Amino acid sequence: RRVHGGTEKKLRQMEHAQRLVAEKAELERVIEELVSDLNATGVGVSAPLVDSEGFPRSDIDIPAIREKRHRLACLRTDHKQLMSKIEEALYSLHASTRQSQSDQSTPTSVSPAVHTTFSFVHTIENDSPAYKAGLRVHDEIISFGHISSAKHFQDIASLVKDKEGQSIPVKVLREGQVINLSLTPARWQGKGLLGCHILVNQ
Repeated sequence: RRVHGGTEKKLRQMEHAQRLVAEKAELERVIEELVSDLNATGVGVSAPLVDSEGFPRSDIDIPAIREKRHRLACLRTDHKQLMSKIEEALYSLHASTRQSQSDQSTPTSVSPAVHTTFSFVHTIENDSPAYKAGLRVHDEIISFGHISSAKHFQDIASLVKDKEGQSIPVKVLREGQVINLSLTPARWQGKGLLGCHILVNQ
């Protein structure tokens, strides 16, 4: 079966994003090992390598520690750059998803003019309040409580804080289908009250 050009492009973008995420995981594994090795020396990643009188400590391998600290600094820079690449890849993938949805002409497709989205779910943590409410990565947000435009996007944070423990109606667009959810901000084992990262549409 012939694959539609837009779908093929989206698949390539998805594979690219997955490769970047895998590279990130490997980089974080190496960074974690380096930090563990440095902590095992007793000086960690930032403690002085000299004694109280300013002389190099004789109880540690200073050259080896300096080498590992330098490598760690380089890897952290690489990690920062990689995170930027991942964000760019996800933006591109999201844009392709929006384009493919607008190109659909089947009766089940949703007209962008009828359901205008202003933001989307960038990342989400498993077992978080957002995940349990049914939100998923790449969901396009039509409305979040009373907020339904990019102009008021910044108000989401204060709304979430004010509504801790209370239900917030959230309407999303997922693969051309409108889905109504009920999201309750709450404290959990992770960060924040939602456990997801929402970005405004560009």
